[in-house]
Formats: sequence, structure tokens, C-alpha cells
Amino acid sequence: MKLQSILSLTLILFGASTALAAGINSDVGGVYWQANGGGCVPTDATIQNQQYFTVTAAGRVKYKGKGTKPLVFSCPVTGFNPNASPGNGVDLKLYYQDPDGQGDVFKVEARLMAFDRSNGVLAEVAKVTSDKTGAWQVSHGALRSNMDINTNFYWVEVVIKRTKPSNLVVEFNGVELVSFVE
Repeated sequence: MKLQSILSLTLILFGASTALAAGINSDVGGVYWQANGGGCVPTDATIQNQQYFTVTAAGRVKYKGKGTKPLVFSCPVTGFNPNASPGNGVDLKLYYQDPDGQGDVFKVEARLMAFDRSNGVLAEVAKVTSDKTGAWQVSHGALRSNMDINTNFYWVEVVIKRTKPSNLVVEFNGVELVSFVE
């Protein structure tokens, strides 16, 4: 009896969360894929430099101490949402915090990369950069075509830069791919 009740509640919650997620971006066709900063993998150099930490409750990634070496993270694009409508293309969104916006002391950058499985060609598909000052910003980088997951492997590479030691916060919060309609 208890197992049946738990299973029923789980199915109800799953159905409600699926319906909610489908309605959140219905005006743009839906979210194909997303990752928070803590879900991305740091490169070997980033790990060895020991200059970053992840705020695990929120999944944000930021500098530890006053380091200035670039922090680089790879976010594998897997598990596309099959319910997202293709629209007219894909929008790469970068969620970040940057204290100087277009200035050159702090920067957060995301590049959508593709590796063609048939010929080994590596290509940058889209790039977005932190260009607004302040907390909890988002930058967009719309693609004019849809992604072909049958032909390419995709990932998003995120680079966080700080050119001089600072107590100001520059951080990477997450990335997502959203379909858009023009």
C-alpha cells in the first residue's frame, strides 16, 4: 500500500513538473538542454591551478582567492528535450555575474562547439560573452540553423577570466540551448 502511494505521488509530481517545464518557454519553443555551472567539467589546467570553487547548492562556479588564471569548463550537450519545438534555430544563453560588463578586467564567455563525426571537423557554432554589468545577467547567441545530433557531438566551453586580483565576484551560473521563433 505504501509503495503504491509513493509511486502514485512520484508520477503526479513528475507529470506536474513536466507540464510546468513545457509551459515555461512556450513562447520560444522550449528548452533543448541546460546545465548549471557546477554540472560542467573543469579542464586539467583549471583543476591543477586550484583557483575555483563551486557553490554546490546553486551550482555556480567562481574564483577562489585572488587568482587570475582563466577558469575553463566543458559542458557536454546530452539529453535533448524531445518536446522542444525546433522553431527557427537555437539560442545559446549564458547566465553569469560580471562586475564590469563590457570592461576587460572580468569576462565570462561561452562557445557552443561541434565535432563532425564523419570527417573530424571541429567548429565553433556560436559564442556569447558577458556584456552587462551586475548580478544574474544573461547573454544570447542565436544560431540560424538547428543542431544535428545525428551528425555532430556538441558541448559548450565556458571560460571565466579575471585579469587582476579582486574581491569582486565574477561567476558562471549556467548555460542552456533554447529554440526560438522569429
